[in-house]
Amino acid sequence: MVKMSASFVKGTATSIKHNNRDFKEKDWETKYHNHINREREKDNKYLQSTPIREKYDELFGEEVERYNATQKRKDRKIDDYFDKVKNDKTLNTQYEFIVQVGTKDDFDLYSNYKIANEILEEYTENFEDRNPHLKIYNAVIHNDEASPHLHLNVIPVAEGYKQGMRKRPAFNKAIEEQGFERTGDSRQVFRDWRNSELSEIETLMNKREIERVKVGTNSIQSMPEYKKLKES
Repeated sequence: MVKMSASFVKGTATSIKHNNRDFKEKDWETKYHNHINREREKDNKYLQSTPIREKYDELFGEEVERYNATQKRKDRKIDDYFDKVKNDKTLNTQYEFIVQVGTKDDFDLYSNYKIANEILEEYTENFEDRNPHLKIYNAVIHNDEASPHLHLNVIPVAEGYKQGMRKRPAFNKAIEEQGFERTGDSRQVFRDWRNSELSEIETLMNKREIERVKVGTNSIQSMPEYKKLKES
């Protein structure tokens, strides 16, 4: 059986421009993009792309209308919910997950490269079935870097608030509503959910007769840690 690793990291910042390779020629010339092989850019797979403001209107527009209808004072009405969340210190507008199967040493074989893409595509296809409170607005598999990996951008949708907006982009509450019970600190809920997602990836690997092995990136949970390891 082939052995490969899997990693899953979370961040609150993103660059959709980078993820979707929406660059002008001068952008390509910066040192930040030296790791990208432009000849392989055509092999990237753009699975979903919806502007985040458009997705916010889809997810929260009806609730904003309901909320505004209950407000007698004009200054309490919400003009732009995305901007409101962007300026809220307790909420994040979105979350990005980087999902990777294998390391660069595994992809000397094209068969491994192809299988990694299959796993990442199937993982994305079934993501919202497992996570009905996490809505994808952008998803792309990068095949033009050292190893295939998925950038998955989602907006959490938590419900059941009794005051103010009844739906909000609160990540922990969203995954708690999916059945991940909080028994410790707030990080424990994320760890339990992350482990569940890694188990799903492992299932997809085993389905293709690949055994998951643990390496350096398996314990990495945050984007800064991940990038630091990749650069070392």
